Amino acid sequence: MKAEAEQFNRDDWVHPTLVPYFDVNEDVIERSALALSKLNVTDKATALDAVAKTVRRTVANLQDTAVAKTAVTIVDHLYRMMGLIHELRPETSEYIKAAHGTYFDELAKRGYCMRYVVENYIDGTLDRATTVFWLAFSAAGFVYACPEYIANELAVELGIWPRGQQIQASDLAPLRDKAHEFANEVAAKATAARRHLFYFLADYEEGDLDTVMHKLPTPEGTIVVFRNEAPLPHSDIMMRIY
Repeated sequence: MKAEAEQFNRDDWVHPTLVPYFDVNEDVIERSALALSKLNVTDKATALDAVAKTVRRTVANLQDTAVAKTAVTIVDHLYRMMGLIHELRPETSEYIKAAHGTYFDELAKRGYCMRYVVENYIDGTLDRATTVFWLAFSAAGFVYACPEYIANELAVELGIWPRGQQIQASDLAPLRDKAHEFANEVAAKATAARRHLFYFLADYEEGDLDTVMHKLPTPEGTIVVFRNEAPLPHSDIMMRIY
C-alpha cells in the first residue's frame, strides 16, 4: 500500500485473498492506518471503500463453514494486533470498520454470532482494557463487555478521577463487584440481541467468567472463542461452533 497521496492507486487496497487485510504477522492495522493518514480525504474514502467492497466480495464466494472458521482467526488476530499497537489514530478505527466490520457484518448475515472471551492479566496501567480494545472492537461491530472498562467509566462518572487518567486494577477494587455485574448484564443483552460480543477480563478471580462461559445461551450459529494464554505467536485458543 503506497502512503503518498500523489501516488494513490485504488488497486493498492484490493487483494485477491483476505489474508492481507487481517494478518497479525504483517501488522496490517497499524500499517494501513498510517498509510490512510497520509491520503487526502477523497483518496482515503476511496481506499476504505475498496477495502470494504473487496472483503464483502471475497466473503460472498466462501461457504458458510469457511466464513465461520475464518472469523475465529480474524477476531483473534484483531485482539493480538491491538495488544501490540503503538499508536492510535482516527484511521485505526476507520480501517477496522472497513475490513473487520465488513467481515463480521457478513458473518451475521450468514446466521452466526461471535462470542469472543479473553482472560489475560494486564500488569500495569489498563489503557488497553479501557481504551484500545473498546475502540477496536466497537469499530468491528462488537459489543464490548469488560469489567475494568465499566469500572473506569463509573469512576469517571462519579468524579473519582478524570477521563484519561492512567489506572491499575487495584484502583478499581471498590467498584469491582458492581462492574462485573454490569458486564454480565451487557453480555446477556448482547446475546439476546444476537450481537457479536467481546468479553475481556484483565484481573481474573475465581468465578468471574461463570456467566459468560457457562450461563449464557448458545443458540445455533453461536461461535464461542476463548483465550486465556498470552497473545503470542503459536499460542492456543479454544473454540466451538454451535
